[in-house]
Amino acid sequence: MTKSKPWRRFLPILLAVLLALGIALYAVPYAQMVSYRNSAPVQTCAAQLAAAYGEKTGTALSQEDICRDLSYLQRWLMFSDTLPTEIVDLREGRPRYAMPITDTYTEYVDVTRSVTGTIRYCIQNADGTIQDNVSLTPLGLTFLNGALI
Repeated sequence: MTKSKPWRRFLPILLAVLLALGIALYAVPYAQMVSYRNSAPVQTCAAQLAAAYGEKTGTALSQEDICRDLSYLQRWLMFSDTLPTEIVDLREGRPRYAMPITDTYTEYVDVTRSVTGTIRYCIQNADGTIQDNVSLTPLGLTFLNGALI
C-alpha cells in the first residue's frame, strides 16, 4: 500500500485560491477602469483635453492614453469625482493634469501604472514647491512618499 502525498490533495485548493486572488486584485479593478474610461463623460473630457493641448502646443496626444490616465486618477478617492480642467504640460513624456480640488486650489498630477498594478501619482502644487508621490497598490495599500498611510 502506498501512502498518498498530502500536498496533492491541497494543490487544487491552493490553485483555486491563487486564481481567485489574482482575479480579485487585478482583473476586477482592471475591468472597472476599462468600464470607466469607455464612459461618455470620460471620452468627452479626454477629447476636449487632447484638442485644447494640441491647440496650445501643437503636440497631439492620444485620446486613448488620456482616457487611461483618467481611469487611474479615478481609482484614488481624492480624485474620484473630479475630472481635470486642462493638460498643463508633459512631465517625462506623461501629461500633467490640472485637478481642481476647491474653487481656489488646483493640484497638478501625472500618473503611471507599473506592471505589478501599482498606480503612482506625482502631485504638485501650483508653484511646484510641494511635491508628493502617492502609490496605490492592488492590495489597496496607499503610500505617501514611501510611507504607508
